Amino acid sequence: MINVTQDELNKFYKRAVEMFNHCKSWRQGQTYFNVACDFWPEEVNKIRGTNDDCFYDDSKIAAFLSHFNVVDVSVNYNEWNY
Repeated sequence: MINVTQDELNKFYKRAVEMFNHCKSWRQGQTYFNVACDFWPEEVNKIRGTNDDCFYDDSKIAAFLSHFNVVDVSVNYNEWNY
Protein backbone atom coordinates (compact mmCIF):
# COMPACT_ATOMS: atom_id res chain seq x y z
CA MET A 1 0.00 0.00 0.00
CA ILE A 2 1.27 3.45 -0.90
CA ASN A 3 0.20 6.03 1.68
CA VAL A 4 -0.31 9.45 0.12
CA THR A 5 -1.96 12.67 1.14
CA GLN A 6 -4.91 13.99 -0.85
CA ASP A 7 -2.67 16.84 -2.01
CA GLU A 8 -0.04 14.39 -3.30
CA LEU A 9 -2.70 12.38 -5.10
CA ASN A 10 -4.12 15.52 -6.70
CA LYS A 11 -0.63 16.51 -7.90
CA PHE A 12 -0.12 12.99 -9.24
CA TYR A 13 -3.36 13.09 -11.24
CA LYS A 14 -2.63 16.58 -12.55
CA ARG A 15 0.83 15.50 -13.68
CA ALA A 16 -0.58 12.34 -15.26
CA VAL A 17 -3.01 14.41 -17.35
CA GLU A 18 -0.20 16.75 -18.40
CA MET A 19 2.03 13.86 -19.44
CA PHE A 20 -0.78 12.02 -21.23
CA ASN A 21 -1.49 15.13 -23.27
CA HIS A 22 2.21 15.75 -23.92
CA CYS A 23 3.38 12.21 -24.68
CA LYS A 24 0.92 11.22 -27.39
CA SER A 25 2.41 7.76 -27.82
CA TRP A 26 1.85 6.79 -24.16
CA ARG A 27 -1.25 4.81 -23.23
CA GLN A 28 -3.06 5.64 -20.00
CA GLY A 29 -1.51 2.72 -18.12
CA GLN A 30 1.98 3.74 -19.17
CA THR A 31 1.28 7.29 -18.11
CA TYR A 32 -0.03 6.37 -14.66
CA PHE A 33 2.85 4.00 -14.06
CA ASN A 34 5.58 6.38 -15.25
CA VAL A 35 4.24 9.35 -13.31
CA ALA A 36 3.79 7.25 -10.17
CA CYS A 37 7.43 6.15 -10.53
CA ASP A 38 8.44 9.81 -10.50
CA PHE A 39 6.50 10.41 -7.28
CA TRP A 40 7.04 7.14 -5.37
CA PRO A 41 9.77 5.10 -7.13
CA GLU A 42 10.48 2.53 -4.42
CA GLU A 43 6.84 1.77 -3.71
CA VAL A 44 5.82 1.58 -7.38
CA ASN A 45 8.77 -0.67 -8.18
CA LYS A 46 7.21 -3.26 -5.85
CA ILE A 47 4.14 -3.34 -8.14
CA ARG A 48 6.24 -3.72 -11.31
CA GLY A 49 5.66 -7.09 -12.96
CA THR A 50 2.72 -8.04 -10.74
CA ASN A 51 -0.88 -8.61 -11.81
CA ASP A 52 -1.56 -4.96 -10.88
CA ASP A 53 1.13 -3.48 -13.16
CA CYS A 54 -0.77 -1.30 -15.66
CA PHE A 55 2.23 -0.28 -17.77
CA TYR A 56 1.45 -2.77 -20.56
CA ASP A 57 -2.25 -3.30 -19.87
CA ASP A 58 -4.70 -0.41 -19.44
CA SER A 59 -7.31 -2.81 -18.05
CA LYS A 60 -5.17 -3.02 -14.87
CA ILE A 61 -5.34 0.71 -14.09
CA ALA A 62 -8.00 0.31 -11.38
CA ALA A 63 -5.97 -2.47 -9.73
CA PHE A 64 -2.85 -0.31 -9.89
CA LEU A 65 -4.59 2.70 -8.38
CA SER A 66 -6.05 0.54 -5.60
CA HIS A 67 -2.54 0.49 -4.11
CA PHE A 68 -2.84 4.17 -3.22
CA ASN A 69 -4.18 4.86 0.25
CA VAL A 70 -5.11 8.46 1.04
CA VAL A 71 -4.15 9.35 4.58
CA ASP A 72 -5.81 12.25 6.36
CA VAL A 73 -3.19 14.70 7.54
CA SER A 74 -5.68 17.39 8.45
CA VAL A 75 -5.87 16.20 12.05
CA ASN A 76 -3.34 17.98 14.24
CA TYR A 77 -2.86 15.67 17.20
CA ASN A 78 -0.76 18.27 19.00
CA GLU A 79 -3.83 20.48 19.45
CA TRP A 80 -5.85 17.83 21.23
CA ASN A 81 -6.58 18.38 24.89
CA TYR A 82 -5.91 15.22 26.85
